[in-house]
Amino acid sequence: MRLLLLLVISLPAYCAAGACPSGLPVTGNNCYFIAASGSDSAAGNSESVPWLHAPNMPNCSAVCAGVSPSPGQGFIFRGGDTWHFGNSGAAPYTGGGWNINNSWGTDASCIFEGTTSGCIYYGVDKTWYTGGSWVRPVLTGDNTTSTSLVSSCAHQIAGSFWGSNTMMLMGVATILDNFEITGMCSQDANPTSGVGDTIIGYAGTGTNGSGSAWVVNVYIHGWTATTGAGQGNTNLPGTLIGGGANGLQILDHIVIDGSDSNPGSWAWGTFPSFYHFRDSIVRYTTNGVGQWCHDIHDNIFEHFYNHNAGAGSHANILECNDNATGTPVNQPQNTPNVFYNNMFRHDDPSFGAGGQVHWWVCPEVVPEYYFNNILYDIANENYIDMAGPPIYGCPNTGGQFMFNNTLVDGSQPCYLPNNTAGGTYLTVLNEHLINTPYDSGTTPCTGHGSATDIAMTDATAETQGYLVSTGGTTNSDTCANDTTPCAPTLGSNSTVGAGANHQAYCTALAAYSTEPAIGTDAANACKYATTDGCAYNTSTHTMTCPAQAVVLRPASTAWDAGAYEYQSGNPSAGAPSFSPSAGTYTGTQSVTISSSPSTVICYNTTGSPATNGSTGCTVGTLYSAPVAVVTSETLYAAAGGTGYTDTDGSAAYTINTCAITPASLGPYTAGQSISQQFTASNCTASSFTISSGSLSGSGLTLSSGGLLSGTAQSGSFSFTVAYNTATDPISLIINASVIPNPPTSLTAAPH
Repeated sequence: MRLLLLLVISLPAYCAAGACPSGLPVTGNNCYFIAASGSDSAAGNSESVPWLHAPNMPNCSAVCAGVSPSPGQGFIFRGGDTWHFGNSGAAPYTGGGWNINNSWGTDASCIFEGTTSGCIYYGVDKTWYTGGSWVRPVLTGDNTTSTSLVSSCAHQIAGSFWGSNTMMLMGVATILDNFEITGMCSQDANPTSGVGDTIIGYAGTGTNGSGSAWVVNVYIHGWTATTGAGQGNTNLPGTLIGGGANGLQILDHIVIDGSDSNPGSWAWGTFPSFYHFRDSIVRYTTNGVGQWCHDIHDNIFEHFYNHNAGAGSHANILECNDNATGTPVNQPQNTPNVFYNNMFRHDDPSFGAGGQVHWWVCPEVVPEYYFNNILYDIANENYIDMAGPPIYGCPNTGGQFMFNNTLVDGSQPCYLPNNTAGGTYLTVLNEHLINTPYDSGTTPCTGHGSATDIAMTDATAETQGYLVSTGGTTNSDTCANDTTPCAPTLGSNSTVGAGANHQAYCTALAAYSTEPAIGTDAANACKYATTDGCAYNTSTHTMTCPAQAVVLRPASTAWDAGAYEYQSGNPSAGAPSFSPSAGTYTGTQSVTISSSPSTVICYNTTGSPATNGSTGCTVGTLYSAPVAVVTSETLYAAAGGTGYTDTDGSAAYTINTCAITPASLGPYTAGQSISQQFTASNCTASSFTISSGSLSGSGLTLSSGGLLSGTAQSGSFSFTVAYNTATDPISLIINASVIPNPPTSLTAAPH
């Protein structure tokens, strides 16, 4: 007897993705949606039918489990909802750690300040939320926040893909955007540094300097540890952001605020790369060490603590064990490393002796530029270190250019006594050195003893208004305020006009046009005084950049020494920038107008727009959203407003309009055989559809190639032939009444 075996395999259902919200790095019909009220059995392809979980969360099931994230896709979380990683009794429970590393994007087409078509996006649509207004979705480990160590952790996160108690492991070419992350607790007595007890981990590709992962607009807070955590070795109990295999990471507009946490228990960074690290704040925490430091600017580091007793070896604020080499994979090549507009301040009294590091760099074979940075009210312990041979392998040979920084109660790098080459490759100019002598050694830097390095005692700085004698957390002397710390207040102050003009550095940076972060962002920042980083809103936990109206440095005359440029009147606003830039285009263009720093912008198409010096316009329209340029015209814009003098700009656009043209049209008669071809010019696609009306009853059909054919029937018909999709700018409107056969009209109009 013959037996027949029937094997039935049950596969998860699959639903195609839906339309992505506007303004995201992913576009088209490539998005899925997740909400705390959703169901994994739903289609998940719109905000009305969301899933409960995201793919690669352990509890993702049904339709959700049938989707494997791929390049160009987005996974949109509803604002105001909470996902639980530690408490299995809470809903929605993720099932444990989220291994995003199971799904990679395409690294070559996921480029910061470039194409993002290859990225996988995990983020938000700010128009979709529960509650009265949008707030970040929350990812929680479900432990109560505590500023003290605790006796035990209520919850640990299940899973072992990156050690135990790890919330998520990011994949290559992935973006994590606009989440609040909280509720983590470590109880590991013998933690492995950077593996396990991690909030955001990243394994990289295994190839040095490749595979980017982005963390943007994320707010991390509310961590603690048990009294026994970390006591079995010299590692800190936990890591907020980790890395590995020298993968490239982007940290942009992140907020790490441990004011509600135990600050000495978790390292804020354990070997992530700081490839692009900008517009962020890190406070009330300890220990940040990484590599591939490349583009670091407009960050605030404040209120740093020593590690808890017995749990760690020493603490760092920003330690770059190796800077970028100029040869990252799938990134612009041989561009400089830049550090500017950063602020280090207000160490906790515990942060001091014992090997603590404030700012440590390890320069490589590409040039490095350090400018507009401010360090004050911090311990003079590894104040600014430049590592190199024989202890470290970074050769320093690209040259380091340190200019226009303000340093208080520290030590100015110059001789680099622990470096074989000493100060051979280092240039130091236009520094404001308040009780900050040069280091000592054998080979001095270029600029040693320059008259443009303005040195003064604390007492002199107090007399001139740079410092006050009380109020510091580490030193009694501190900058007179935290808004414009240690800035000159009078034209007679010692730093005003005391520097040399170094526009040549700005020009050198601008030559690296292959990388906007260097050739545009850093080159422009070089021309201005410091912005004091970004302003931190402690209610919304967001960063607004820049913190200050910036002042343009002179084009040819002397600059001030230090990070500031004194100016008694309002500075000029940055020139308006148009994207796309002026030129010839096919079809309507959506033009974004911006200025750096961000200001009020007024625009028109007739010329001479102007702001009212406040928040409105005296001439022109107040810019609030991209401008649609439908026909050939010139956009004129003025950037200005409160605290600025207007700066004008313009961009001329030539628009080649998409047009659909028939060889001829009607009139049609009943019973007539019709074969009418439509052609398109200056259009970007090649199909035709019916966008309104109907061909039913007319006896006619329309092919995707633009052929209208069939035998006309008696009666009337009216329809619109659209080119490709409903988003195209031109449509054909055919109005035909075959009896008694009037003329047929053809109209081209915006669609």
